[in-house]
Amino acid sequence: AAAAADSKRAEEEEAEAKRADARAAAEAEAEAEEAEEEEDADPTLDELVPTSRKDDAQRRAELLEALAAPLQEMCLTETSLLCRDKYGADVLLEAVRVFSPMPTQAAHNLAGAVADAFAEADDYELYEVPCAHLLLKRLLLQSDGIEDAASGRPLSTAIAAALLESLKASLPALALSSNRGGFSASFLLAACGEGTPEGDAARARIKAAAGKLAAAGTKGAERALAVANGDDVASGGGRDRDDASA
Repeated sequence: AAAAADSKRAEEEEAEAKRADARAAAEAEAEAEEAEEEEDADPTLDELVPTSRKDDAQRRAELLEALAAPLQEMCLTETSLLCRDKYGADVLLEAVRVFSPMPTQAAHNLAGAVADAFAEADDYELYEVPCAHLLLKRLLLQSDGIEDAASGRPLSTAIAAALLESLKASLPALALSSNRGGFSASFLLAACGEGTPEGDAARARIKAAAGKLAAAGTKGAERALAVANGDDVASGGGRDRDDASA
């Protein structure tokens, strides 16, 4: 009996050691992601100096008139490629924010194109690409006050709802797939609030997987579960500089 007790104790200690190692690895991964996102941030963007003698609004309107059609076409046809490129993701972010609220541009549905790019990638692969992950975070958590004319919903809600609809029962699997996957799930839940059919269904799925998420030992999984429970709706994964829409 004593030998059996010692054996059981040793197994429990070994299991706890493995969980501790997993937590430490997850924390190290999260810290590395934060450092990577900070490195990606370009501080010179906050120090831009106007180079046109024209009024900013006038010059912007002129540029949009000339660039709108080819820019939208590029964003619609090369969405996945842009998501995977640091500077391409920045272009796509601003294009979605600028054109999505315009009723005349609703047929282009750039928000839907972004959602499709993430949904069509195999094994949540696009969620793992650093610049794509940051793009998703900014669209879902930092696009307040921007409407999506194609759906008639807030931009962040439109994108989140489309992705949650495509994920459905596999949302917990995304949250468990990696640290970034967990944070991505939390972004989706935060953007698709309570009272929306997609958001309510998603929260129920995450809560049903609470045991697995709690045992995962990653900050991302913890955040997804916290947001599902209404404990941490406003937070996002990693640090990010403020960015303003063009």
